Amino acid sequence: MKKTAKDFLSRKHIFLVTSNKLDRTSWKKAFNELGVHPEMIHSYENYRDASKPLEEIKPKILLVATELKDKRPDELLELYRSMNLNRAEDLCYLVSDEEDPIGNNLCLDYQLDGLIQKPYTANDLNQQIKNALDTKAAFTGFEKAKYKAYENLALKNFEKVEAFLRVCEQKGSVDAPDVRIIEGLMKLEKGETSEGVATLLEVGEGNSLDYLLKKRLFENLVELKRFSEAFEQAQILIEKYYLSTDYLQSFIKTSILSENYDAILDFSRTANPDDLKERGVANFLAAGLVLSSNQLFSKDREKAIEANVSAIRFSFNKNNIIEQALGNLCDLKEFELVGELIEEMEEQEELENVVSVPRYRASALSGESPDKIFKNGVDLTSKGVRDFYVYEILLESAVKLGRKKEYLTELAEDAGKYHPGKQGYFNSLIRGSR
Repeated sequence: MKKTAKDFLSRKHIFLVTSNKLDRTSWKKAFNELGVHPEMIHSYENYRDASKPLEEIKPKILLVATELKDKRPDELLELYRSMNLNRAEDLCYLVSDEEDPIGNNLCLDYQLDGLIQKPYTANDLNQQIKNALDTKAAFTGFEKAKYKAYENLALKNFEKVEAFLRVCEQKGSVDAPDVRIIEGLMKLEKGETSEGVATLLEVGEGNSLDYLLKKRLFENLVELKRFSEAFEQAQILIEKYYLSTDYLQSFIKTSILSENYDAILDFSRTANPDDLKERGVANFLAAGLVLSSNQLFSKDREKAIEANVSAIRFSFNKNNIIEQALGNLCDLKEFELVGELIEEMEEQEELENVVSVPRYRASALSGESPDKIFKNGVDLTSKGVRDFYVYEILLESAVKLGRKKEYLTELAEDAGKYHPGKQGYFNSLIRGSR
């Protein structure tokens, strides 16, 4: 006898979590119409109220809004998924007020059944939930066994996973993509990283866990220091799904070590600085942009400029990154641009020391008088600035102003103390002066 949505819902607790009272009412009505008893439906308006009951009751079904009053739904989904490891026995939907890329990303990360977007009618909601429930209620024996194997894998019940694989071999389904994924993941869980990666790389298209497959391949290829292959997996994630901010640092590393510098700049063009700063990973991207800018310059000057400007945009409380990016722009002789960027930062007093050298370099090479350049350079060195370019410009301006040989020699020697490898160069700047 064919099982239905009502069979699937039988005696399962349902959690509805949204700050919107009307939504809670309409969601509850949808499940009532599917024959769920009122005492099995639990509704909450925020994470704080829902989290403890969720741990105690362990519901199999969850509908949660992408925006809650007290926080994003990530932690609630993390908690829910940790208690529901068998996707054949649960149902979880996110509900969004509008098209929400974050919602789509959460669906991927937590293996949810989907994202319901407004506007929708009560009938639309009812039908979507019913269709999903009917699908799960009608799962074949193989589909149920497959999801049970994933659960056993998460619980490290390897003997049961191996038993599942033996049955698949007997029935001729051992080469099915999902079965190969289970086999590869088990090898990884056992510490057989190279063997597990080899198995997962053999999995073709058409599997139900392609996103998670690419994530695991990326993680483990990085671990194996196979950076070019890891980069390929990251590109698939970016182009087909999305790259989690958890992997941003590794992505920057693989891009640089596989010499795919353009990929870092491409990623920055669509990334949100505020979102990355909130998640504490913006500086990884900023540093990657600065590091890749010199390599980009060898092929495309405009890309090198863009990379350094973007590095400043993504930098968060990392003054050395801003200083390096401004210095790189000075090397590119983009003095007007440097001046504009510094002007935008003038209200941030904590950046004064950071911008002092780039400002000096830009002013010196933008037609400033030798006398003013000299005075500004002396002022910087008197404040303890020992930058190579400051000494270079200061010596050149002192020569133009006809300073005495003794002063120039002393200044060149002072510069050489802090940059000993450049002593000969500093001496050459004053050679021929009187």
